[in-house]
Amino acid sequence: MRISKADLQRRWAWSSALAFAVFLVLAALDSGLKAQSGLGVRDLVGFGSAQPLRVVLEHWWRPIFALSAGFGLGLGYLFLPLYGAAFYLSGIIAREGYAPRPGLLRRALDMLALVPLVGALCDAASRALYFWMLMKGTSDFLATLAAEAGLAASIAFLIGLALFVAAFVSVLAKRKLAADMAV
Repeated sequence: MRISKADLQRRWAWSSALAFAVFLVLAALDSGLKAQSGLGVRDLVGFGSAQPLRVVLEHWWRPIFALSAGFGLGLGYLFLPLYGAAFYLSGIIAREGYAPRPGLLRRALDMLALVPLVGALCDAASRALYFWMLMKGTSDFLATLAAEAGLAASIAFLIGLALFVAAFVSVLAKRKLAADMAV
């Protein structure tokens, strides 16, 4: 399937803006939960065993915390495809900007563009495991799986941010070059 560069950049801009908006809402909700209960949803990634999770989940069982934590976990599922798409499109734009011809760099950028999509799947798995433990109880095995999936998602997110910056610089450089040539 072919897509024009203008359409690619438009989709990138929309998915990035929507992902950023949902990120801001998630950050506000998580910081509110953290201020009230001492821990936010993102803090769960650091727990690789069942005991600390049990303490947090028992503390969050209070209705106000359970509602906030559950909503944060659920809203995160909206964030996953948005940041996955934004970072994937960032990788494609970076590829076109830095490696327009076939070669090793182009293939490497193709593979890097897939990393945020895999990260979004890891994030979904991590959230599902935390939700499962919230509803059914914790175990060291599930806590370790959730922590590892969350760590993989965090690393993939950072790679996606790097791709986003590379795409942004590429778009700005092309616009500046076009403006300079027009003068």
